[in-house]
Formats: sequence, structure tokens, C-alpha cells
Amino acid sequence: MGSRPSSSGSSKPPPPLYRPRHPERTALYRLLEELWEDYQRAHPDRYEARCGPLRDVVRRAVPAYQDCGRPIGGFARIRCPRCHGEHLLAFSCRTRNLCPSCQAKRSAVFAEWVTEHVLLDVGHRHVVFTVPKRLRGLIERERWLHGLMAQAARDTLRDALGEAAREPDGVPGAVVALQTFGSFGANFHPHLHVLVTDGVLTRDGRFHPVIWPEEAELEERFRRRFLLLLERAGRLRPETRERFLAWRHSGFSVKTTQRLVPGERARQQRPGPRWGAACPTATTPCRDGPHGATMRPWWLAEVAGRGRGGIGGGVARSDAAMISTEGDRNPHT
Repeated sequence: MGSRPSSSGSSKPPPPLYRPRHPERTALYRLLEELWEDYQRAHPDRYEARCGPLRDVVRRAVPAYQDCGRPIGGFARIRCPRCHGEHLLAFSCRTRNLCPSCQAKRSAVFAEWVTEHVLLDVGHRHVVFTVPKRLRGLIERERWLHGLMAQAARDTLRDALGEAAREPDGVPGAVVALQTFGSFGANFHPHLHVLVTDGVLTRDGRFHPVIWPEEAELEERFRRRFLLLLERAGRLRPETRERFLAWRHSGFSVKTTQRLVPGERARQQRPGPRWGAACPTATTPCRDGPHGATMRPWWLAEVAGRGRGGIGGGVARSDAAMISTEGDRNPHT
């Protein structure tokens, strides 16, 4: 006598339930809610000389983030045509960098788009370019110098890989992404994430793989190229450039973090493309302290200037650095 088929095997799983994410409950949201007005008032006197004027994109981004995912900022009413169930879906702010939720989506979409439509099916390297601390203040005040950083990195890879392949006209394919925040999100740290082909392409369409140059060689090329571009742009005196070149430890860095072989699309979506759109204000470093919302470990003071690192008046320098990471480009999907 055969057993009756189990009804559980043929039953469909229940549809997923929509759960609002309630950003207002996060420590990051409460931190900005308490500090934002104080920060705007304090910026001209305390931060403008170091960070430059408060940009319009920042003035728009913070209020937009405070309305993100909340019905107060607008919502859509969604109704299922079958079961007639309804729920409200709050609009997203779509700001760049500041909102962890919107930037996480942008990071995933960007990585998928780059992997499917930009990258060739050849080997790639994930390379990170950084500059010394002595130059970061200049770059923070004059953001257009980021373009010179990208140009110097491009020239470095083009010349080094062209020589390695013995193809003077060969050029590598590269995706260059700028980030201006450090590992904690609150320190201004301009650096470039580059996903570059593991060789060069020639005019006849052929790909020539190379033996990857030493990091020390790439670092020296990048250092000399970027300093030369700064001098030509009138942002560095010749004698200052020579002093930088005389440093035993240059402060420049070029690190090849990972090699991606052809066909590794799943892995290609993580290191280069996702780093290119990572969020500096992830909520994981946020927590609640005895005096309110805090950012750990030591680099972001407690709200209202209380605790280690606090500055009277309620706004810490690291708060200013975190907020100023908001991108200049217009919000987009």
C-alpha cells in the first residue's frame, strides 16, 4: 500500500512580507538628527578653512536622508490584484554616499552593470592608489584635484603595462572609482580603486597579457606623475615637488589586492565595482552610548560634544568629515 504524498512538498512557500526598515531607529539617523543644525551653524567658523564651504549637495542630502524610508517623506500605496492586500512603501532618498540603504543598492546595481556590460572576459587586477597625508588637505579644499589623481593612475598603468607587453601603442582597459573616506568613514582619505585588465589591448583588437609589474615600480611611477601634474597645474612649487621626491618613505602607495581570472564574474562583482560605490556611513560602526548615539571606536565623538574627542558646541571635526563625503553628482537611480 503506497503512502500518501506529502502535501508539504507541493505547497508553495508563503510570499515574503514587507517589513519597513525604520531608519529613524538607527544610531546614525539620531546622530545626524541631533547634530545637523549645529553643524550648519558651526561650519563657516570652524570647518570652512579646512574643508571648504558647505556644498549645496550636502545641504540637500542630509534632509533627504532623514526622510528616506519614512512615510513622512512620501510613499506609494501598493495593492495586490489577487489577494487585495495593501501596504505603504516609503520613497527612497537616492542620495549618494550618505544613505547606507540607497548606496548599498547602488553598489550592487553598479557592480552588476560593470560586470555585464563593461568588463572584458580577460584577467583583471584590483589596484588601490593612495597619496600621502601632506597632500590630502590640499585635495580636500580643491576637489578638482581628484581628476589629476585619476589621470596619474591611468598614465601609470598605461605606461607600465605597455612596456611590460612591449606594445608601445597598447592600452589597458580600466574602471577607476574615487573614494574620499578612510576605513572608518570619518577621515578624509582620497584614494582610487581601479579594476584594470591584466594586460593591454592593441589596435587590431588583440589582448596581450603581461607579467605584472612590481608594486614599488608602480608606486614610483604614480608618485612622479602625480607630483608633476600638480606642479603643472600651479598647485605645487618646483622646490616642494623636489622635497617630496627626496622622501625616503614617499607616503604614496599602489597595492594590487587581488587578481581575477577570466570567467570569475561572481568575484568580479565584489572587489572592484562594489568598492567603487561603497558607502562611508555604514550603520555597523554606530551604537548607542550613555549620552546618546555614538560612532566607534574613537574617531567620532559622542553627540553634543560629550565623551572622548568631543568638541564644545555639539559638533566634532570627525562629524564634519563624515558628512562632507556626500558626492557632488546629482542623485540618480
